[in-house]
Amino acid sequence: MISLAIALLVRFEEVDRTPAIYRCPAKEATEKNMARVIEEPFDSLCVEPKANKIVLKAMDGQNMKLVTASLIDTPANLKWRNATIDFVNGNLSPQAWLTKTANLHETIHFLSSPQTKDLRTATPSAPMDAAYSARSVFAELFVLSLPGKPCFTSGDLYLTKKWPDAPGKFESWILAMNDFLGPMLVSRHSSPYWITGKPKVIFAAKSPGLMILKQVDGKRSTTFYYNNGFFPVDLPKIDTNHLNGMARGLDLDGPKPKLNPTGFLVETEGED
Repeated sequence: MISLAIALLVRFEEVDRTPAIYRCPAKEATEKNMARVIEEPFDSLCVEPKANKIVLKAMDGQNMKLVTASLIDTPANLKWRNATIDFVNGNLSPQAWLTKTANLHETIHFLSSPQTKDLRTATPSAPMDAAYSARSVFAELFVLSLPGKPCFTSGDLYLTKKWPDAPGKFESWILAMNDFLGPMLVSRHSSPYWITGKPKVIFAAKSPGLMILKQVDGKRSTTFYYNNGFFPVDLPKIDTNHLNGMARGLDLDGPKPKLNPTGFLVETEGED
């Protein structure tokens, strides 16, 4: 046990932490799982009912803190989650989601909890979606692009089965493919205005479809494009030189750029 703790300290001491929570039951806080969690740039852990010795040793020297479930499971946070699941499933338009979440005063953004359905069950992909996990991955990227503090559960990330070999629940594509979640959290760390700023609404459709939000910090700006609808949508002119690699469902083959269903795009300008 001591050798594992030392290895964790040596390997991960330079991880850039950013405000984000990883939540799991204490029985799942094993040496193997904690080694993987510590490698991600989460800055907080919620271990229920309390952190065990493995968790405390793994956290030692890692600039991480413990968060209680009571801070996550508030009525406002749950209302935000329910509205966001409806948005991700295409049951709420972008404009309706903005209206419904405008004055909730939520403090932590989560997509599932021990009191709700897991993310894969809560976001079943529609027949026209390209892949089984399309809506759930869209949900994860959506939350990671918004201000505030996101919370991810072990059941949605590390404790689900690996894609694509196992039937039933799939592991998050983000982590299964070593894609997006880590880079998005790192981007949040290097661009803290994503976390603290108030996005400007560039466009929000009145039916499920395109939403465009923009964050500005001095000479730097980030524009986020989302398609929560069931059909491709036309995008305004975009400069492909400013796309930072966070593109999912982007179609540049036609006369106009399009964003496919559950598509997500990040455009940056003025980055250092």
